[in-house]
Amino acid sequence: MKKSIISLCLIIYALIVSAQDSSIIVFQNANVIDGISDKPILNIAIVIDHGKITDIRKGKIKIPSNAVIIDLKGKWLLPGYIDAHVHLGDFERAQRALRSGATTVRTGGSRNFFGITMREAHRHGRADLPDVLDAGNQVRPDMFDLDSSLVKKFPELANIKSPLSGTDNVRRVVKALASKGVDHIKVIATERAGIVDTDPGKQTFTDEELIAIVDEANKAGLKVMAHASADEGAYAAVKAGVRSIEHGTFLSDKTLALMKSKGTYYVPTFSFWDETPANPNNINPILEKRRRIDVTKKAYKMGIRIVCGTDTRYSEPGHTIADEALYLQKAGMPEMEIIKAMTSTAAQCLGIQDRTGSIKKGMEADIVILKQDPLKDLNALHDILMVVNNGQIRKTYLDSIYWMQVKTDSGVIHAAVATPKGSGPFPTVIILHGTHGFAQEYLNITRHLADSGIIGVAACWFAGRKGEGLSFITPIDFADAPPLVDEPDRFRFSRKSIDSLIAKLITLPKIQKGALVLMGHARGAGACLDYVRTHPGKIQALILNSCGYSPEVIKRANEINVPVLMLHGTVNPPFDGSPYHDIELARQFEDALKKTNKDVEVKYYEGSDINGLFSNAAQFTDTVEQILLFLRKYFRN
Repeated sequence: MKKSIISLCLIIYALIVSAQDSSIIVFQNANVIDGISDKPILNIAIVIDHGKITDIRKGKIKIPSNAVIIDLKGKWLLPGYIDAHVHLGDFERAQRALRSGATTVRTGGSRNFFGITMREAHRHGRADLPDVLDAGNQVRPDMFDLDSSLVKKFPELANIKSPLSGTDNVRRVVKALASKGVDHIKVIATERAGIVDTDPGKQTFTDEELIAIVDEANKAGLKVMAHASADEGAYAAVKAGVRSIEHGTFLSDKTLALMKSKGTYYVPTFSFWDETPANPNNINPILEKRRRIDVTKKAYKMGIRIVCGTDTRYSEPGHTIADEALYLQKAGMPEMEIIKAMTSTAAQCLGIQDRTGSIKKGMEADIVILKQDPLKDLNALHDILMVVNNGQIRKTYLDSIYWMQVKTDSGVIHAAVATPKGSGPFPTVIILHGTHGFAQEYLNITRHLADSGIIGVAACWFAGRKGEGLSFITPIDFADAPPLVDEPDRFRFSRKSIDSLIAKLITLPKIQKGALVLMGHARGAGACLDYVRTHPGKIQALILNSCGYSPEVIKRANEINVPVLMLHGTVNPPFDGSPYHDIELARQFEDALKKTNKDVEVKYYEGSDINGLFSNAAQFTDTVEQILLFLRKYFRN
């Protein structure tokens, strides 16, 4: 393959796909902050091969013939950021963390071991996710009250009464968590701050219980991170041998001295308080941050190793690891030490320094590229040109998604449109998703479609529960949600709305005429079925995910004369109010459809809820692959 030398201004727009097609990437003329050295190394070439850094040197470098070459022209190359304290509740937040530069994160706890789900998705090829080190459930006295499903997950713990106490019991809990494959243990050593009913000065476990927790974790090869705001609990945790103290608002000189002697890391977590409103009945966030700045200043002067961790959920808008770095600057840390706190020092704290956290041969290619020198202005940490995750280039501040409003007789549709690079024309998939619970996943599908040369449009169909705290990514301002497909008289506005959406889309410059696909989830799938049936020739293919099939729909299956892909779980959801979300009805519709339609493909996910394909990372990846294979069969550009 002929070598391609691509200037920086084309990186995001023209490079991502070609770089992912090649296992070898060469960065030339980079100014490198490697996370280890005290000074930057200028004008460096770095070779990445199969996700690892294989060569670093000045001047000329031997470049393989199939390499993609990127001339950085003096831009700044750093190790990928490490956020040592996060709480990520879904894939979209994890992706947002990655886009902000965090190629590795350590959770401070996750429900249902979702952090492990993200970790395994990353390690099985999801380069759009950071590497995740997960704690699972936090070890705390009220853990069985907070998560009633714990006894189901761990029947061996059924005889432990709440609150959790006793050295034998805490050892059993740590053993159970270790059996699930957690990467570390998170213990709550003092009660939480910022909550009306808790006393952040109160130690939660006895000294003996803390020693037992750390000892049992160490037996399993795990380190312990300790939530500790007040000094007494923090001192007990440090004495017990925890790896890091999180927060540490009221750490005394005595506790800091013990941390120094035992090599305990300190993770101040300033950003949490920027996202916490002031509460007259509890701690003032402003005073909390001031105290932590004072403690951090003292800890740094004493030689305690400081690590960056936000303690945030990466909400939008929200604070990132770069914001946390600016607080360390307020605490008097030099810029180079701050960068180490979010790269190599963080990696040492997490015990992953042999694979990430620095730029050197043999390390994973986790990299951020900045426009400006962060040693001159630390705000440059925000201004990311590119994120490289395990050797794969990911999009950052330039994104292919934009938002489009479409006025209809019934309201305004807010649709997300993801367009591929290039001039087109491209096939278009219009996604009508029926519930907001999977809005983030459908938005992600549009990104995958765009990366594969297909325009993806995501419009949420269901508006009935607006305002109940869900994440409304693409809301439709309809007063009522459309009904199921066996009630055609109530579907008139739905058809008109889809007409309006399509009419707006076909005016876009990259749309390929005669290559429109409707894809729907739940009620959205019902709307797609109804539209294809009543508008022959307008839609060229149909994708149904978790649709409900009434007897009336099954009878009219012969009216669907376009290629169809059906995606379904096999478990009927007990919580669903519709009698038509039934796997047997889905199979009946499949049989009826195949009698008159030769272009029908079906994928059933055994053991998965018929409505919940995207709650499982592996199935999300497989679903995307099934969709792309189906589309490539009928649309080539």
